[in-house]
Amino acid sequence: MLYKYNLDAIIIGRTDNFSWLTSGGSNELIITSEYGSSITVFTKKEKFILAKTMDGKRVLEEELDGIGYNLINLKWYKKSKKEAVLNLVKNYKCIADIKLSGIEFKPNYIYDLHYPLTEKEIVR
Repeated sequence: MLYKYNLDAIIIGRTDNFSWLTSGGSNELIITSEYGSSITVFTKKEKFILAKTMDGKRVLEEELDGIGYNLINLKWYKKSKKEAVLNLVKNYKCIADIKLSGIEFKPNYIYDLHYPLTEKEIVR
């Protein structure tokens, strides 16, 4: 998708997209919210997970172990996850599945990636 739409980054913040991305993993913090405890950012060269210090290590170890994500831990009293993401992708052409100031809100682009199913998804 990065190459198809000439993007510098894709931002995923919804729990349903995180679950799809990790073949069933969870970054839920509040089960009634569509937003997860972490935000994932993909560039053409790197993958990032941004989360508050209390959540980041758990998400990285339990849901993203061995997949090569760079963890950006955020202190709860400093920047919000959204502010940190905007700082990370400053001057990038991006899309996101959550609303962020100055970033194109294109959840349907990400939903289009859900199909076709992977072998692991078919077996599950």
